[in-house]
Amino acid sequence: MRENLNEACVLLGGQKTGAVVGFKYGMQMSGVVPMAEQVVSLVKLQHIPSLRLYDPNPAALSALSGSGVTVAVSIPNTQLLSVGQSNASAANWVKNNVAAYLPNTNITTIIVGNEVFTSLPNAALVLLPAMKYLYSALSSFNLQNQVKITTTLSTSLILDSFPPSQAFFNKSITTSLLQPMLSFLAATGSFAMFNVYPYDVYKSGAGIITLDYALFKPLPSGAEIVDSNTLLAYTNLFDAILDSAYFALAKLNLSSLPIAVAETGWPYQGDTD
Repeated sequence: MRENLNEACVLLGGQKTGAVVGFKYGMQMSGVVPMAEQVVSLVKLQHIPSLRLYDPNPAALSALSGSGVTVAVSIPNTQLLSVGQSNASAANWVKNNVAAYLPNTNITTIIVGNEVFTSLPNAALVLLPAMKYLYSALSSFNLQNQVKITTTLSTSLILDSFPPSQAFFNKSITTSLLQPMLSFLAATGSFAMFNVYPYDVYKSGAGIITLDYALFKPLPSGAEIVDSNTLLAYTNLFDAILDSAYFALAKLNLSSLPIAVAETGWPYQGDTD
């Protein structure tokens, strides 16, 4: 979790049941870390329907048993190489961290790594093999339709993102790595996940982007940003970034691949400037 960013929200959209708004549950916290049972009690009290775990924490997975909350379990980047070694290693991971908790804990997604293409490029070659091994492991437990496999992508992979209709993925990795992985997601009925940070785009915009546009605040009449190619009008930066992802997928003939927003957030303590 980035310092000084409020990243609580995760949008698990693109599913057959429609968009779901949930929260991320990480164990890396400053101060006293609440017990998993306390966190799950709060989740149930607030009627939060979905959680993303940053690692397969046994205490959290056990505490979520019987809660009805849908759970996305992440494989940290530090574990990606070991899971991607063989069918046996992936099968062992699925057995211990997914099958062992189903059906009482409602695990619906395995998120394999976080922004691997940009944060851990040396491991990018392992990502798709790891996904395939995990899918094979799920199939051996007859869970391939119940539990989907995906990964999180940085929107920095999308170039020329405004207007959204002209966006495309970084061609240096598209053919060899990104497109085969995205095609695998489509073939297995899964979805693409993006980390969407309007703050980062606003900060890099050097004053071109207004703060109200980045923060979902009402814009003056006629101040919407219009894509000249589609005539779509955007009232906030989040929607524009997300649409650029849809258009980039369409250029790969993957317009039918659903998108989920894995995480988003804005500063809550300010920044250096």
